Amino acid sequence: GDLLISNQGNQIDNFSLSSNGLVCILESNVELDSQQSVTIPFSCEIPSTSNAGLYIFTLTAISGNEISIQTSETMQYQVVSNYVSGANVVEINISESTLSMNYDGSGTITVTVSNLINEEVNGTLSVEGSDTGSFEFKWEGYIDGAIYELAPNSQMSFELEVMPKTDATFSAEFTIIAFSNVDAISHSDSSQKLNVDVEGLRKAPNGVDLMFGELDGKQTLIGLFSGWGIIVLAILLRIRRFKNRNKQTVQDPLPMELPPLDDLPPMGELPPLDDLPAPALDLPELPGIDPSISIESSSNKLEYDGTTRCPGCNAKLRPPSDKSPPFRFSCPKCSETVRVS
Repeated sequence: GDLLISNQGNQIDNFSLSSNGLVCILESNVELDSQQSVTIPFSCEIPSTSNAGLYIFTLTAISGNEISIQTSETMQYQVVSNYVSGANVVEINISESTLSMNYDGSGTITVTVSNLINEEVNGTLSVEGSDTGSFEFKWEGYIDGAIYELAPNSQMSFELEVMPKTDATFSAEFTIIAFSNVDAISHSDSSQKLNVDVEGLRKAPNGVDLMFGELDGKQTLIGLFSGWGIIVLAILLRIRRFKNRNKQTVQDPLPMELPPLDDLPPMGELPPLDDLPAPALDLPELPGIDPSISIESSSNKLEYDGTTRCPGCNAKLRPPSDKSPPFRFSCPKCSETVRVS
């Protein structure tokens, strides 16, 4: 711009020039004859950090002959908004891009919002994603979303705590969204992706397979933790041993050894059997006893010729003639004791 200065005095005067409100480039001293006027060009630099709005600045000329003689010129200037439709209004930075936690734990990140324009911006932060219903999001000092009010070129930081609502194992992806208001216009900006991994609850086995039936989880816990489960297990092992004995020879080793009876809990400490779930036991039928088989398999009668058979080696023997039944004697071939009736 240009500044007009006039010397209204009766003698030469030297005027000093200055600016207030802006840094301006102009001559610092001007010498004028009496009744002389001059136009001084000037230029001022507006700071890049200035907010949008209307401002004033002042140029002043002071007489060198009489300091009380001075004149000022006040001017206005306006800083326009640098907001562009479609461009980012704020920038959102998150301290972590990945969070890992247990189903009963939580994770925390820092969310920083920075104003990118030369106007005041206010708005709300929220979390968006397909699995937001499986989490609880807690903003530091806020119930729902964090509220921000940002002067031009300023920033604010918030703590966001993420807590799972389920005990399942899963992964989710979220984005922090900022909904800003600029001159009554709504605008949204988003952060980078936040990946969350949840380690779920490791559940106990549902039940126990008993080969002839299965106990569900409730029955298994009741049986085993009450003490009756140990006794039932011992009975089942004996049944299994009985089954295997029909398939194996006498020399075959047992599948497993039973625990000592001293390790079983006292009978007085066990709950009533009626309170326990009792699976149906499919017990094998025992073979019937042939009534024609003699219980005393080692007893033999004398034949018509006075001989008998050894049950051990099936040898035909003639017992001592000086003895009459019943009596016993040893087989001379296999030393088996023969009972004669």
